[in-house]
Amino acid sequence: MGEAGAPLNRVMTQVAFVVPDIEAAVSTYAELLGMDPAEIYTPPLREAREYRGKPLPPEVNLRVAMIELDNITLELIEPIGGPSVWKDVLDEQGGGPVFHHLAFEVGDAGASAEQLGERGYEAAHSQIRANGGRMFYVDAREELGTLFELLGSGPGE
Repeated sequence: MGEAGAPLNRVMTQVAFVVPDIEAAVSTYAELLGMDPAEIYTPPLREAREYRGKPLPPEVNLRVAMIELDNITLELIEPIGGPSVWKDVLDEQGGGPVFHHLAFEVGDAGASAEQLGERGYEAAHSQIRANGGRMFYVDAREELGTLFELLGSGPGE
């Protein structure tokens, strides 16, 4: 967690956008940044995937590209399948590209999500990360215009 028990810390790790065509977005960023196009991949389905408190069907996933910049990672996400925390934002904002979230590495993602929930920021999605830690998308769009991605640092967190 952040200082004095704050749910976020001061080191942002990602800025993410949902896009309707990830190949086009990756190609444009590569051209603008003078770099090779980032790899586009479909991550494996993780354990305990939940969307708005219900299990997320296996046909719902995403295609993703991580563009590593000097000071932060730009994440591009193309939703696959039905309703999800990614598709909802794309649909609500008119087809994209659309700003999606700010990501923060936190010690205990569950505790951070709980603290943010006490502020009225509902957990919209959660799952187990590849490192065994938990991750949550917490919806602060009404007040702050963003989802927060909370990336727990290890198993059980």
